[in-house]
Amino acid sequence: MKQLILIRHGDALRSTMTDIDRTLTLLGEKQVAISAQYLKSYNIEHILCSPTKRTKQTLKIIQDNNGLSDNIVEFCNGIYSNSVEVLLSLVKHISNDNKTALIVGHNPSLLELAIMYDIEAENRWQNELSCGLKTAEVVVLEFADAEDWSNVVSGTGKIKDMFVPSWS
Repeated sequence: MKQLILIRHGDALRSTMTDIDRTLTLLGEKQVAISAQYLKSYNIEHILCSPTKRTKQTLKIIQDNNGLSDNIVEFCNGIYSNSVEVLLSLVKHISNDNKTALIVGHNPSLLELAIMYDIEAENRWQNELSCGLKTAEVVVLEFADAEDWSNVVSGTGKIKDMFVPSWS
């Protein structure tokens, strides 16, 4: 069995800086810290991360809260392209030694990927998916019959859980 965890970056500044240079807000940092606590129950063995500042900050918070090494991180320019086809290709090339992988990325491609893998997702998770992934939202997909990441294709997964951080 393989598990793929998707997380959208935390809330980011909306400013005149270039999109790739946008950073997390204080709210975004809090959101990610809460999601990072949720992720402690998973044995993340490989991480694919977009190269933007906000996704790198999201990753750092997750690593710090979960004791995850830089050795398991792969920065992928293709994730920033926000293309579900690129994400599908990246997942197929994860080493089979890794049972659980994490992608730190962006809307709408993360949402599209979850729906492609779990074709029943829109029926079972309609309310949760209707507005796209919220900032720092986590989606956990399971592929019960997959021994190899190359077998993780459209329609073979199931969303096991979704987590949206709440704060006061």
